[in-house]
Amino acid sequence: MVTLRGLPRRAVGALALVAVALMCLTWSAPVADPPPEATAAPVTFAAVGDSLTNANSDDFSRLDVGDLSWVRYVSPAVEFVGGWARGGAQTPDMVVSAQPVRADVLVVLAGTNDLAHGRSFAAISRDLVAITRKVGVARVIVVALPPRDSTPATITEFNRRLAVFVEGRGWTFVDAMEGLRSGELYAAGMSRDGLHPDRAGAQVMAAALSQAIADVGGTRSG
Repeated sequence: MVTLRGLPRRAVGALALVAVALMCLTWSAPVADPPPEATAAPVTFAAVGDSLTNANSDDFSRLDVGDLSWVRYVSPAVEFVGGWARGGAQTPDMVVSAQPVRADVLVVLAGTNDLAHGRSFAAISRDLVAITRKVGVARVIVVALPPRDSTPATITEFNRRLAVFVEGRGWTFVDAMEGLRSGELYAAGMSRDGLHPDRAGAQVMAAALSQAIADVGGTRSG
């Protein structure tokens, strides 16, 4: 048996280096678990409207939203926190009934019942301003009206004027109905009555509005 004492000094040094290397291979510092990924809080939104938003909701203001409402199908990136909607409501009803809501974005879909009762664009637009002031959310999305198969030209002209008005106010105009239309009418499978979106139509609206809400409210300033 050869001992270290009997080896040349150079050999002893080499063996020591080998021993240190082996120790490094068999021991390593514990690896810390990676920090959990930060999850962005959803952009909050309030909604005001008529049956196109309320649909079959039991109590929209209390967040009890029906399965025919577009609000039911928004993405996890946005969160509904309150508002007011009722079937048959016109914009004056919304001015009276809407309440302040703390939210990043306000979504307003209104006017279809006003048009059915012959109210003017000027009156409707004044009410839209009053609604936004009542709710008190700085960032506003106003949504194009969906088709009305019985009077398609009326809706087309209203949406054209609405886009100009909304952009002039510094709000955001969103045509969430683009995927529901074929020409000026509802596309097949998007409505059962030519006036209200069905469940598939509500989901198409929700996809468009989820993206718009996230975009408009993403910086949470103002």
